[in-house]
Amino acid sequence: GEFRGYVEPSGLPGAAKLVPRSFKVAKNGDLYILDIFSANVVVLDAGDKFLKNIPFPKQYGFISDLAVDFKESVLLIDSVESVVYAAPADAKKFSPLTQSMKETVFFPTSITTDKKGIIYVVDQNGGDIVIIGQDGSFQGRLLAMGWKEGLLRYPSQCCISKEGEFFVADRSNNRVQIYKIAD
Repeated sequence: GEFRGYVEPSGLPGAAKLVPRSFKVAKNGDLYILDIFSANVVVLDAGDKFLKNIPFPKQYGFISDLAVDFKESVLLIDSVESVVYAAPADAKKFSPLTQSMKETVFFPTSITTDKKGIIYVVDQNGGDIVIIGQDGSFQGRLLAMGWKEGLLRYPSQCCISKEGEFFVADRSNNRVQIYKIAD
């Protein structure tokens, strides 16, 4: 709830330039940065010291967001190819978790997980939330496109609080919607 300071990475290999697109803080305090300049996920400890890089997959369109699940696996969402990639906690590379979902997901932009490991993907152009299992299987959809309360119009991001509140940035409706995830 209060400003703690700036992130000042130390010990970065190679060119010490980061261009962050997104970031997540793991339960242990490690910081995962989606660096579109180096095409890596850069991992820093709680003291901003470099721990490791995980390079983006070899073939990708545009990686727009990342998530870190309860097992500390890193997940990436590719907006162009509509694929979720995963790297287990000690992995050095990403592998596809899903096949291309272009037939059912129009433009995924954001990804998050809940405490059970269920994956939620914001489908911006579809106007809904896609649910994916830990094994990469399609589990269903939440919400729908529209202007009324409870409907989405070009959502852009989502996140889940420790209390199980699901926040969605509902861009074209100019609001943030909050839902409670059932236990």
